[in-house]
Amino acid sequence: MTGARPFTYGQLLNEALLELNQALSGRVRFDRPSEAITAAQARVRIYHTIARAADTCAAGLGAVADPAVPLREADRRNAARLHADLSASAVGTQHVLDLPAEPGPRQSVAGRLSRVADAAGLAWDLLATQLPPHGATAARRGHPAGGLNARSVLTDAALLARGMASLDVRLEPAMSMVAVDPATPNNIGRALQQVAEDCEAVTLLGVPAYTGQILHQPTNPAAAARQALNALTAPSAPMRVVRLTSEQQAVAAAEAYLAWLMRGGGDLTVPDLLSLAATASRLTRLVARARGTSVEPHPAGRDAVGAWREAYQATRRLRSIHPRPAGWRQAVRLAAWADEQLRAAQPPPRRSATVTEIADLLPALAEAGQASLRRLHSGRRLYAPAPGGSRYLYAPAGGTHVRTVLRTFELARTSSAALAQPAPAVALPDTPGRSAISSPGRPPHPAVDRIRTASEPAPTAAPFGSLPPRPAFEIADTLGLD
Repeated sequence: MTGARPFTYGQLLNEALLELNQALSGRVRFDRPSEAITAAQARVRIYHTIARAADTCAAGLGAVADPAVPLREADRRNAARLHADLSASAVGTQHVLDLPAEPGPRQSVAGRLSRVADAAGLAWDLLATQLPPHGATAARRGHPAGGLNARSVLTDAALLARGMASLDVRLEPAMSMVAVDPATPNNIGRALQQVAEDCEAVTLLGVPAYTGQILHQPTNPAAAARQALNALTAPSAPMRVVRLTSEQQAVAAAEAYLAWLMRGGGDLTVPDLLSLAATASRLTRLVARARGTSVEPHPAGRDAVGAWREAYQATRRLRSIHPRPAGWRQAVRLAAWADEQLRAAQPPPRRSATVTEIADLLPALAEAGQASLRRLHSGRRLYAPAPGGSRYLYAPAGGTHVRTVLRTFELARTSSAALAQPAPAVALPDTPGRSAISSPGRPPHPAVDRIRTASEPAPTAAPFGSLPPRPAFEIADTLGLD
């Protein structure tokens, strides 16, 4: 069994451009000198990365270049000029890398530039090591795989450089303001003033102008060549998964997985939601097979399996760019155990306690997926395919995309509840706030309420003199789902 496919060159570059676009559209201001230092350090790393890419392009990518689309002389001059200008900028401001810094707030320009530097650096590392696309024959270290489009690489470097040069116009006054602040230490103030002057120098050197010329020159790369470049990736390492060897372990793992989903919430990623749908589909097939006849699975099970598969397909259109939280391999363990049971000659007994307990957890798994989607969307951490004509592959997901995925998870919840609790629904006047999971005839498995209670954050006392907390934004208000 292998792990998740690693990020590709195209995904990493797209992540860097999305974060840079967010930084350009937001306010450029530093509340503390440490934030300005973090932004300055990220700027040095970004320009060093672009200079590396431009140097590679200036050489025409060597033997890895696609001979059908060689660089023109003007392309080589622009690549060499970009390398010279940004190398000088990185060398002239690299002293800020020795200053103490701290991670900036996630939504600040310092935090976004740090993520741009991380993603762009990894993208160009993949390009420099000349690794082939996933599944292809690996090339020898230091030797090219062949067929890369040099013009596309130069265009990517110019796009990132033009965005950073545009941001430099706004970084210069922000850096200068922190540098002259009396509260800023003298050594930090001098360093930030040099960075501010370099921001102005990048504009005076004409970086925005000639990178714009690179972007406006027709490249027309073949679709296959662009796909090969975007698919450049590192080989995945095998992932070791501890097997579940008993039904008791499987039930405990399912309960732990549900608790992890509820705690994760807004930190889950789209791959985590895909793993949730795939794992729940396997568990649903197992329950339907155990509760059906020897020939046909349970009718409600067919509907539930189809609903989970529909949720998987709908979620595949979304993207997220933040890292996966620790513990995501729990889904792999559960899915592997369910596959073993489905391949077995005899399914678990119809009235097996394992089947009953897993069936009772399925609706709660769907609820956890819905809650995570709402929190990710309200935090603007979900992305969807950008509309036609955009220069970006993905853009922040709108309500239409998220509403579609939420509906599929709602269908998975209701169909899983019908499979778990086939008794007719009855009114529960004493629990008006309970979810629809509890509405059928018998109460849910005690583990669901216990996990839900344990996953809720403990209330904390507000500090003396603090303002009352602002009400949390509910995405359900705009989607019309509640």
